[in-house]
Amino acid sequence: MRAVTVIPAKSVSRRLPGKNLKPLAGTPLFLHAVNLALRAGAFDAVYVSSDSPDILTLAVQAGAIGLARPPTLCTDAATNFLVLRHHVAEWRVAGNEADIIVLLQPTTPFRTVDALGAMFNRFAADAEADSLVTVARASRLRGVVENGCWLPEGEAQTGGGRIQAMRELHEFTGHVVMLRPAQTLDRGSLLGERILAERLPTEWPDIDIDTPEDWRIAENFAHYLASGPTPRQEARA
Repeated sequence: MRAVTVIPAKSVSRRLPGKNLKPLAGTPLFLHAVNLALRAGAFDAVYVSSDSPDILTLAVQAGAIGLARPPTLCTDAATNFLVLRHHVAEWRVAGNEADIIVLLQPTTPFRTVDALGAMFNRFAADAEADSLVTVARASRLRGVVENGCWLPEGEAQTGGGRIQAMRELHEFTGHVVMLRPAQTLDRGSLLGERILAERLPTEWPDIDIDTPEDWRIAENFAHYLASGPTPRQEARA
């Protein structure tokens, strides 16, 4: 079984320009994902997919393999499905098949090696699973607005007028996506049908950097980590 990591790191970001090269705690944002994957020691290769020569150069210097991405796959319409399918096709032409792909977005930099390794072991051991994703419980009631009215999602109105939960909802967080290309990409899907749910580890903050406000939150959290013990270390004390 060959397992690889892919870190998508294009040069253009509409809401936060240059974010993948922007230093967070002294390290360019995308390199946090690269360093995590390399430290995990569970993957046969760590790839960085980008259209930026600067990003690709830094990736190679860090120990990863650079994947030059065509400009057509760097637009807002270019999905992870399209990017991964493109690179898988390139690998196959070169005779390099990947049985498992671990997709690590640079925008969720606060992940730990142990938890990532446990997720990978769970997914690798379940050959029937098409993919694995991290999820978090939805902390607020959600719904849609139609004709000026709010319709709760997955909720029911009781006779007393109180909203009662019918099902516990979970949101996709994007911290980790693992997939088997033969069971997903080859069938026209990123995640397939049997998707393992991995609850977000307590030591992983639900921070996804997309805006300047997100960046400030990430900087504050990075400062917290640098100035004190991690939640896991506190639990061991």
